[in-house]
Formats: sequence, structure tokens, C-alpha cells
Amino acid sequence: MNVKNDSSQRLLQDDIDARQAENVLHDPITIPLLYRVAPFAEKHPNVISQSGIRNLINESKPHLNAAGEVVTNGFDQVVVRQGRKILIDESAFFRWLLGEGKAPSVNNRQIDQTTAKSKRKLLRGRR
Repeated sequence: MNVKNDSSQRLLQDDIDARQAENVLHDPITIPLLYRVAPFAEKHPNVISQSGIRNLINESKPHLNAAGEVVTNGFDQVVVRQGRKILIDESAFFRWLLGEGKAPSVNNRQIDQTTAKSKRKLLRGRR
């Protein structure tokens, strides 16, 4: 009878393992809150304007400054592009605003200065 119990326990354990593996495959993902530019600016009018967001998007592309250094503001971590649509990830925006989402580059000091300027503009509010 021990052989039968052992095989039953193994089958039961195999069934439990298979269900756990299935649950891992079907775990829910965290869906970020994505907004188009205008609704995001309307939701957070005291933080940033629509033109401010568009300016940050344009400055997020890596480019050369006058000294020939590659600079970016790191805002590309906040932007999700879907075809022509530009979506803003709300949680990523506030992480970026608080300085947690710094962009890697050749010259981090220049990026920090660019990011600091952008943040000062944001904190001043609308122009």
C-alpha cells in the first residue's frame, strides 16, 4: 500500500506544481496610467502645462550641445509612443520629476544641469 500512496502523492504533487506553473504564467501585470498630453496637463495644471510637456518631449531626444557633448533630459523614460500617439506614464513622470529617473549619457554632469533647468521650469508653473 505504501507504493500506491507514494505514487498518489507524487501525482498530487505534480498536479500542484502544474497549477502553480500555470498561475505564474497568468499573473496579472501592473498597467501604468497613460495619458495623452492634453489630458495629462489638464489633470495636473499646477505641475505642468501642455506646452511644457511638449517642450520636454522635444528635449528628451539626445542631441549635441555647444561644447559637443551628448545631452538629454531623460524624459524619454516617461514617454510611451504608439504610432503617432504620445502617451505620458503618470508614475514615471513623477519619478522623473523627483529625480529618480536620470538618463545615462557620456556627460552626467551636463545631464544633471539640463534636468535641473527643466525641473526648475516645471516647478515655476505655466509661462
